[in-house]
Amino acid sequence: ARMPGFVQRYYETAAPSGSRDVTTWEYAFPGPPRRDLQVTSFPVWGSKGSYLGRGALVRDVTRERELDRMKDNLITTVSHELRTPLASILGFTELVLHRSYPPEQVRDFLETVHREAYHMKTLVDEFMDIERLRIGMVTGGGGAARLDTVARQVVERLRAQADGCRFVLSIPAELPLVGVDERQLDQVLTNLVENAVKYSPRGGEVRVEAALEDEASGSGGGERQASGGQRMVRLVVEDHGLGLPPGAAERIFEDFYRLDLPDRQQIRGTGLGLAIVRRIVEQHGGRVWAESAGLGTGSRFVVVLPVAADARVGIPAMVGTGPAAHPGGHQPGDPGVERVDSRGGGAL
Repeated sequence: ARMPGFVQRYYETAAPSGSRDVTTWEYAFPGPPRRDLQVTSFPVWGSKGSYLGRGALVRDVTRERELDRMKDNLITTVSHELRTPLASILGFTELVLHRSYPPEQVRDFLETVHREAYHMKTLVDEFMDIERLRIGMVTGGGGAARLDTVARQVVERLRAQADGCRFVLSIPAELPLVGVDERQLDQVLTNLVENAVKYSPRGGEVRVEAALEDEASGSGGGERQASGGQRMVRLVVEDHGLGLPPGAAERIFEDFYRLDLPDRQQIRGTGLGLAIVRRIVEQHGGRVWAESAGLGTGSRFVVVLPVAADARVGIPAMVGTGPAAHPGGHQPGDPGVERVDSRGGGAL
């Protein structure tokens, strides 16, 4: 068999002439996809003990090195992300235990403790989710969910922590069910909307839209359907926040990846939320990607999911009650359109 080029280069540059030692080294192909190979070079002896030359054993250790990197990232992320909430919880509980404060101030302390404890729970949940998805404990297939109902629930749940953001939901009432388990669809939407809120300015707008794929792409003829005629639904979560630099749109879906930019240093996160989104979406036969015109221009996350096998049309669940002009051309009273303001008590 022909000797691989990188092994040949080792013999030409690194292996001592006539060496009798067993030597092991690793070589990384940058890819994509990246591959890590471990090469063991050993002497070959004849039947009478004569030295015949050297052989090489090449082993693919990509998975092992990936796990090593994940372990290192996990340790770094846990130590960094848990330190701040733990310090807050300890500090405020010590104040309440050892000093006297007015009831309203004690309540403020307890609200901070609750918020930090919730953040810690979110971190642990993300670590557990990514591991379950990685080892195949959570698989795609089966299930059906109403996108409008789940989107409304997610927005209502996140509204309290949205820092004044305005939410615009634009989901047609006649949209068919999507072929994703409701709990996993909730997780996809929660991660995407939380991400949009996190990187938006105070009072910014976050849009959640959905349509059949051929309608969303403007083709009108179903050219964007999956092979075999599978109908698809396109979900878009868009913000007007910090945006993405060139080349980051693909990397942000990697495990533990976070942009190392000055304007994001104070924003908490594990770098797992979008990785979880991609795994869930792809396990259900869908696609997800990010779009951005650059820093400071906001981001647009697009998810394409298959229509459920039992694609019954949804019942109108959201009726627009907002201002006369809705972004995207919708008018008040259009089925499936609602504008929610986190600063108020409900729909505008």
